[in-house]
Amino acid sequence: MVEHLSVAGELHLSPPGIPRKRKPPRRLDNGDTPHECLDCAACHRDETWFAFLDIVVNEINERFSQECFKPVADVENVLLRAANGMSMSDELQQLLVLLFYDD
Repeated sequence: MVEHLSVAGELHLSPPGIPRKRKPPRRLDNGDTPHECLDCAACHRDETWFAFLDIVVNEINERFSQECFKPVADVENVLLRAANGMSMSDELQQLLVLLFYDD
């Protein structure tokens, strides 16, 4: 936070402040008291942390929901079932159809 204050001072800007308190819309208000930041550093840290988590979750969802990931997951399932001594004939047949569909 100290670096933000020094940068704001160098640029002749007012220092960062806590955003104004807002009431949630009635349709979303469940009676709890909304989260309030006690100081500016904690408020911006929370915003940065939640933005970071949102980006990470979206990247994970995007990477593991691609079409090219399905055959890899199917191979993993066949290997896990084989390692655990479970029947894998149906999964293996499905995997062969997926991997060699044009042959």
